[in-house]
Amino acid sequence: MLLGTTLNEFEVSSRIKEAEKIKVGPRARNLTTNKVNMILGVDNPEECYKKFIIDTNSGKFEPGYITESQAIFMTNYLYAKAQAEAGGEVYLYQYDYPAHAKHTDDMYYILGFYEHDKDFNEEWLSRVYPVYFANFIKGLPLAPDWKPVNPKLMNYYSVNKSFTDGVTPKMKLGYHKTITDYYIGIMEYDENISKIKKKVLNTPIQYKGLILTTKEFNIRDLLFYGFLLGVLLFVLYELIYFCHRRYQRSRDLEQTPLLNNNNIYIDN
Repeated sequence: MLLGTTLNEFEVSSRIKEAEKIKVGPRARNLTTNKVNMILGVDNPEECYKKFIIDTNSGKFEPGYITESQAIFMTNYLYAKAQAEAGGEVYLYQYDYPAHAKHTDDMYYILGFYEHDKDFNEEWLSRVYPVYFANFIKGLPLAPDWKPVNPKLMNYYSVNKSFTDGVTPKMKLGYHKTITDYYIGIMEYDENISKIKKKVLNTPIQYKGLILTTKEFNIRDLLFYGFLLGVLLFVLYELIYFCHRRYQRSRDLEQTPLLNNNNIYIDN
């Protein structure tokens, strides 16, 4: 099996940040999932999408690609990994030459015609790239150093060329690791949400209020509970202080001698 993607897929580099901002901005409020979560088939799409929005806006998750591109990468990752783990021979690649690296731009090399003028590096790629596919069809090694996917390493072949910088096609590890690791975490998060919901569902009704909620804990909640705790501590302090003063006063009264009537006299 031969699977591949391009460097920029559905967005060129200069538009990635703005496009991603749109995806997680006000227009996303009425959405309940993103394309990757749909591919993953999560059981709790709204919770997973909310986490995606929070993580992206906070900078915790910086994919560098819009969700359509993430979906392409994640699909290739899951398919290549599953086939390799099942014993299949999978060859994974990415076309990394940046000049023309949007979705399907690499297919021009296979078809043999181009919508743009080729530079010196692309002239070289136009001769080499079709050979990979021809070798695959013939059952020959695609390239001397192109190895099948190891599901633990997720190695892939980076197809790139620069005579100026000395860049040539080579094997790399960790196919889109930032994106794939994040969505593996999303699947684990989804599983945990399902466990919590199942626990709530199976809990006797009188105890359901004690189950931890899946709602996000925000700063307003923190301020409210902090204020409430402060009031309770103040009341507790006043109560202890009052009891201490009362106890001290009773001790003082016990230690003060009473007046003896026999010692009272009038001096004439």
